[in-house]
This record gives sequence, C-alpha cells and structure tokens, in this order.
Amino acid sequence: MGWLQTIGFLTVGLLVEIFAAGLFLNIRRRRGFGISIGLLTCFGFGLLLIGAFRTNPVGGTRTVEGIIHGGAAIAVFWLFPIAISFLLPSIRKDRNWQGMSLYTVITIVLGAIFVIVRLFLPIKLSWFGLYERILVANAIIWIEVLAIRLLIFPLDNSVEPSKPTIPLTKLFERAGASVIKSSFLSIREYSERLLPNDL
Repeated sequence: MGWLQTIGFLTVGLLVEIFAAGLFLNIRRRRGFGISIGLLTCFGFGLLLIGAFRTNPVGGTRTVEGIIHGGAAIAVFWLFPIAISFLLPSIRKDRNWQGMSLYTVITIVLGAIFVIVRLFLPIKLSWFGLYERILVANAIIWIEVLAIRLLIFPLDNSVEPSKPTIPLTKLFERAGASVIKSSFLSIREYSERLLPNDL
C-alpha cells in the first residue's frame, strides 16, 4: 500500500498548487495575501517531496531520501497554519468568503495545537503515524472545503483590480478606430500627391 500513499501525496501536492492559483484569482487582496499564496505553494511542493521520497524504515539506517522526507514533513506541518493565518484577513474582507473565516480560524488553531503537541511526541510512538495523518487531514479537509467554494464562484468574480482596467470590447473598438483613422489619412495623402492641385 506504500505506492498508493505515494500517489496520493503526489496528487494532492499538484492539486494544492492548482488550488493556490485559484485562490490567487478569486479573493480580494489584503495585507499578507501574497505571503499566504507563496506559503501555500510551498506547502503543495512539500507534499510532492513527501510523496517522491520514502521515509526511513523503522529501526533502519538513516538515508538521504528519508532525511528529505522527514524535513519536508516538518516544513509542511509548520507552513500550513502560518499560510492560512496570512490569508485570514483577505477571507474576512471579501464578502464572498466571509462565511469561511470562522472555519479558517478553527483550522489555524487545530493546526497550531497539532504541530506543538507533535514536538513532544516520541517518533517511536506506536500511533505516531496515525497522529501525522490526522494533522495532514486537518489541512486537506480545509483545502477541500475552500476548493468546493471556489467552484461556486467564477474566476475574477471577487478580485479587486489593482489598476483601472479597460474592457476588452472597448480596447478592440479603440484599436479599430485608430486603424481606420490612420488608413483614411494615408489614402488622403496618397490621393493628394497623385492628383493635380488645380483639379
């Protein structure tokens, strides 16, 4: 079943990257928004590393692959609550996402508690692996809930543009008018050169 878990981590890691892009396009930016998206992207990359590199066998020798796996796991556990803490102000200020703010606070608190308690648990504890899966589940469930929310709202529905934008139709109208005007002036110039002035 190890291969199935590996595929699961790789798949979730890729989906988290897509999820981060979706959040970037759908939530009004507030202070800390860019940091949160960057940390969520790193969180997804960490899941990819966890899936790509196997952990050290219990009681076996430490390997480079196992060290990378363990380091990525620690980084993932710490990154998630920090990432959504920076995202919280944006969720609270966006009317389309305000309903998710309380759940986000609960997820942050649970994530912080799980990470702190993990520091005091011995790695050789029999149910240590189960505890890590519960910690990951807290993050994945929050991502799934917000991903479903993303499907409800189309892209750019709630984004506050940083600069005034010109509608695409207006842009084409202006470009078309400019081309027609320049073409008319060119024809007029050409005709004036060909025709005698006294006609």
